[in-house]
Amino acid sequence: MDRNPLAEALAAAALAGPLTGGGLVERWAEALGKKPRWLGSLAELDTVAERLGVTLTEDVDEALQSTANKADAPPDGKAAANATTANTKAARRLRELVEEALRTHNSADEARDDHGRWVADPSAGVVTPNEARGQLRAGIDTKDVFGKPTRFDEQVIEHWEANQHPLAEQDRRLRRLPDAVKTVETPHEVWQGDKQTIHLRAFVDDKSKRRYMAGMIMENGRARTFFHETRKNAINKLRKGVRLYVRP
Repeated sequence: MDRNPLAEALAAAALAGPLTGGGLVERWAEALGKKPRWLGSLAELDTVAERLGVTLTEDVDEALQSTANKADAPPDGKAAANATTANTKAARRLRELVEEALRTHNSADEARDDHGRWVADPSAGVVTPNEARGQLRAGIDTKDVFGKPTRFDEQVIEHWEANQHPLAEQDRRLRRLPDAVKTVETPHEVWQGDKQTIHLRAFVDDKSKRRYMAGMIMENGRARTFFHETRKNAINKLRKGVRLYVRP
């Protein structure tokens, strides 16, 4: 199936940053060349990967133009009800277009899906658990691979305690805090999760053992959790939905 130019442009705009919040809407508005009112209804879109496998069966430009015209009609009486219906249809249609283009994009990259081929980075080093706790209390401000401000702070430990992670497991993770920060800054892959982005990176520890770090960043830019594994399957379980970034 030939990829529709508009769907491809919207997909490229979506892939240029996180798939949530006003930034996504602004990027799509730029791709469309305007910002119709119905576009704002997509601000609550947590992920465009929830309904993959959509088949394009109609002319995209005609579908978008007709719903946009209805949505921009004066919102009075019956016209208001028609505009509400048009908003819903337009939002659903645009969602379908981007999902289809993203599905094609990810399928084209299947040859790169084997993370065993990632060239592992050197470790960013280790710290003592107490040092890491002090750093989290003070807060570590950085930027993710998209340039979005990101912060590691006590939210991470609060999350672990809420989930009753043993102190020994918390300490094991805390020793690798430098690698967690580095994973958000320079990941091998980033995936869109449920109201969070999942950053993945392979590194080699001081014993030349290959490890995988996962860092989860919430929509507000704060780190939710991080952990490292040696098992590939544990990391593969996180690689689902829409891939936002893959290291060149």
